[in-house]
Amino acid sequence: MTVISIPAPLTVLSQTCPFVTLAASDLTGPPSRQRVLARAAHLPDWLRAWERYVTLGQTLVAVSMGRARLGSTIRISSIIRFAATNGRPAFSHIYVQELEVDSGAPRSGAPIHVIRCAMLPTHTRFIEVPSSKKGRHA
Repeated sequence: MTVISIPAPLTVLSQTCPFVTLAASDLTGPPSRQRVLARAAHLPDWLRAWERYVTLGQTLVAVSMGRARLGSTIRISSIIRFAATNGRPAFSHIYVQELEVDSGAPRSGAPIHVIRCAMLPTHTRFIEVPSSKKGRHA
């Protein structure tokens, strides 16, 4: 039998950041693939409709696949915020999942997911997560 001794209490350095979906659509969006994180910054034209739903102290996050076939989807699956430690600043990861479907007709719009959440740290990175569904992954 092996006994493992932990000299200090375990410290959890991350937490899941809840978010609210403002728009999930396969009909509108920019023609190119985009990942947007806006605090109080200038928003692209395609995001202006959701600007009014974001208050001071919140972050607007939008992801778009660009032009894709009908039935394709994109979504922000989770946001994890990591605490500052040992001189490293706080940071967060936004996990994005895309599914581009091989069949269907092309379109001029784009699947998008727009959310709002609590203010995220300055250091934030988008992480692409492979989809578990059938289709061609982007």
